[in-house]
Amino acid sequence: MEEQVTDIRETLGIVWRRKLLIVGTMALVALGAVAYSAGRPRVYTAKSRLVVRPVVQQQGFSPSGSNSSPLGRDISIESQAEILKSPVVAQRVQSALGSQAAAGALGRAISVRVVTDELLEIVATARSPQHSANLANTFADEYIQYRKEEARVALEQVAQDIENQLAGLAGKVEPIEQAILERKIEVTRVRLELAPSVKRATSVQRLNQEIRGLEADRNELVVQRGVLRVRLEEVRANLIGTIGGGQIVQPATRPVAASSPKPEQDGIVGLVVGLVLGLVLALVRHRFDDRLRSARDAALAAGVPVLGTVARARRLRRKKGPILVTLNEPGAQATESYRSLRQSLTAIGVGSTVSSVLLTSGGDRAGKTETVANLAVAFAQGGYRVVAVCADLRGPRLHEYFNLSNEGGLADVLSGERSVADVLQPTMVEGLAVLPSGKPRRNTGALLDGKRLTAVFAELEGMAEVIIVDSPAMSSGADALVLAPRTDVALLVMRFEHATGNGANAGVRALHQAGAARIGAVMTAVPGGTRMLDRGFGTETLDSQAQGWPATNGHRRAEAAGSLPFTMSEALAPQPLAEPPSPRPRTTRPRKTNANGRATPARRVATVDTDPA
Repeated sequence: MEEQVTDIRETLGIVWRRKLLIVGTMALVALGAVAYSAGRPRVYTAKSRLVVRPVVQQQGFSPSGSNSSPLGRDISIESQAEILKSPVVAQRVQSALGSQAAAGALGRAISVRVVTDELLEIVATARSPQHSANLANTFADEYIQYRKEEARVALEQVAQDIENQLAGLAGKVEPIEQAILERKIEVTRVRLELAPSVKRATSVQRLNQEIRGLEADRNELVVQRGVLRVRLEEVRANLIGTIGGGQIVQPATRPVAASSPKPEQDGIVGLVVGLVLGLVLALVRHRFDDRLRSARDAALAAGVPVLGTVARARRLRRKKGPILVTLNEPGAQATESYRSLRQSLTAIGVGSTVSSVLLTSGGDRAGKTETVANLAVAFAQGGYRVVAVCADLRGPRLHEYFNLSNEGGLADVLSGERSVADVLQPTMVEGLAVLPSGKPRRNTGALLDGKRLTAVFAELEGMAEVIIVDSPAMSSGADALVLAPRTDVALLVMRFEHATGNGANAGVRALHQAGAARIGAVMTAVPGGTRMLDRGFGTETLDSQAQGWPATNGHRRAEAAGSLPFTMSEALAPQPLAEPPSPRPRTTRPRKTNANGRATPARRVATVDTDPA
């Protein structure tokens, strides 16, 4: 059940993210349908209705003695509908209207619908409203006339057949009556003879029997002749004018409005079709889209836990220049995001057993420098002594967030021109100092790769509990990979809907190969910010998300798997290397004691930002 709910939510999320594509597709298809509909010629529709009746109106009449005759009362309404659409009726309509159109075209201009067992509806379409009404009415009239003419021809043929039968019967009756007369004369003659009485009686009896048989045959023929004469009278009566066939009960009238095209209806259909097409396009585009849109996507793609998601600071976008949301809007959701990220880092030992954190990104505009500045403020507000180091010697911006000078900085220290104490600058935030980068230089790779950098970090660890390092994006050069093994934790900063799964996986691999001890990820500009952690992507739930794929498999969509491929302890544990880097020296510092005399661990954090944006 939970999986089904998750699938529904994810589908709805896809629809919401692709709403512009869906709405655009709907609008495009709807406008196309309306434009196509408006360009089509107007068509008008008229309807007429007629009742189909037997052509013979007299009850019980059937020339053949059966009601199954076409002239009887049993009529197939379906067959009459076919007759109405037949070419014969269409030719009659063509002649009646004097139309130049072919009979076949007229037949295609109508359709016949069976309404009841006796009622037919004729629907005629034409480009003229009057022509459509004339067409429907003329088809009805010509169909009725056609049936009457066909019935008259059939009745005349029936009458002729009956007359022929009567003539045949008359030819049979006359010989029989002649034979009867002859037998009667013979009986009279026998009775007058002087023959013995016995012989005379026998002859008379025989002749009387023959007379009775002939009279029975004559009577049967007379009855048949009478029946045929009755039928002939009925046929003649129908021929005189009682032939039916049908009646128009609802003549067609001139339509007021066109039946086609209908731009409104076509537009609605276009919207529905566009909605379906837009949903299909949205799902297809989502299937092949590699951009990261959730902490789960980022964790599956990078193969490392997402330690925090930073909410998008909407209200601060209108302001010009870098903005510290943690100072300007303490109650904003973005500020809470940085505090949540601070808690995630302290949960893995930052500020106690871990002192330095590096922030880098795969490319520009990931929000790396902004994350470094606000995270440093968040740690300082939490009571930690923090130094934010700008190691981005190519395009430094960290000093702009604190309105500091960049005349001297890390580059000057690494070149031996100045000391850390000379260039380290305090800020308006208590407990927070910033080590700017100094003026940009060409030999940044040689400066960062020198032994002097290890000594600088060691000196900073003696001054602060947390060191946050901002480095260039990995797309700008190898500076971030040089700094990664010299810090305790490396965080890959990814921007919501800008970073890709393949890019995140490649960045983590590069950090692993560079010798980073622990690697995590941060997603910035997230709609909803820390609320995404509440859905199971935060540090408090990563330990229960183990199953799955190694980080080297690249980006996989979150819907393709229900869990993450690592636990927090596994992902943030030091990674084994073929040639592990030599450990940098650390400054041993005495532990503090609380009011009860118990020792408390020293808190130190190092942060590195790798995105100039």
